[in-house]
Amino acid sequence: MMNFIGGVTGLALAIVFGFLFVRGSIRINLRKFFSITSIILLVVAIQLFISGLHGLSEALVLPASEREMAIIGPIVQNQAFFYVVILALTAFMLIWQRQKPQVVPADANPAERRKALHLARRERMWARSLGALALLSITMITAQFFYSAGATPNTPPPEQEFKIGQPVDIAVSRVDDGKLHHFQYTTAAGAAVRFILMRLDSGKIGVALDACQICGDKGYYQQGQQIICRNCTAAINPASIGQSGGCNPIELNAKQDGQEIIIQPSDLDASARFFASAPGR
Repeated sequence: MMNFIGGVTGLALAIVFGFLFVRGSIRINLRKFFSITSIILLVVAIQLFISGLHGLSEALVLPASEREMAIIGPIVQNQAFFYVVILALTAFMLIWQRQKPQVVPADANPAERRKALHLARRERMWARSLGALALLSITMITAQFFYSAGATPNTPPPEQEFKIGQPVDIAVSRVDDGKLHHFQYTTAAGAAVRFILMRLDSGKIGVALDACQICGDKGYYQQGQQIICRNCTAAINPASIGQSGGCNPIELNAKQDGQEIIIQPSDLDASARFFASAPGR
């Protein structure tokens, strides 16, 4: 229901904005118009460049660090930033450009002077209406951006902690609900190795570390049907859990024996190097 209301509201704002854009842009200074549109195209080009950089980094075509992905990831995933910039530039073009004043002949009669004054006032009214709508739209988009940024859930406590010497086996029925489940294993050296389990659409239980090769051990959380990286906010298809490469969770060897998922402690010990709590890191 909220998606429907949001869609209708967005469509209504787009129609009103387009109407005000036309009515308020009758006397645009074409030189300044093309200057602003050039800046808008530059913003779009920057967006495409950053998106391409992020995609190539995810695919391991370009080298990438945890810090780099933390910066460019949210920019790519939060398209609202670019919408706000383009909307602000458009409003600036229509409102703050210096237009030529209405030229009234010296011998104009009072009726012609009143008409010129009326036209000038009407143009100011359309421009101010457009500015108010642009400000409202920017405020709504910005509020949604900050709400989304603050809506990232905290790292949940592990559902179960395993320790050295303790068999690591998890009942399939415990993780067979389509949700992301977090567990933790403590090595003999005291390193905390986090790992995740989730039933995939194929019916298989996906098992992986709560870490990736690029963003380190920041971990993942579930949002709808997607798994989200806490560091770069990249959306991971759950089907990729247990597959190596890019921002996918690092593969962890496991086998299903009947109704149990069994993980060898030696595999968890070897995975400690991916976590900051590991000795020597």
